Amino acid sequence: MMLGYWKNDEATEEKFVGDWLKTGDFASVDEETSVLWGATTT
Repeated sequence: MMLGYWKNDEATEEKFVGDWLKTGDFASVDEETSVLWGATTT
């Protein structure tokens, strides 16, 4: 997806955990296999 923020190491360190970008998005699957998407604010 991306390696980090251009010339902003502080923002990169804040939003990445290892190779994972913390977007604030989430998903959940209920008993009927319906996928629910959403986002959190950070």
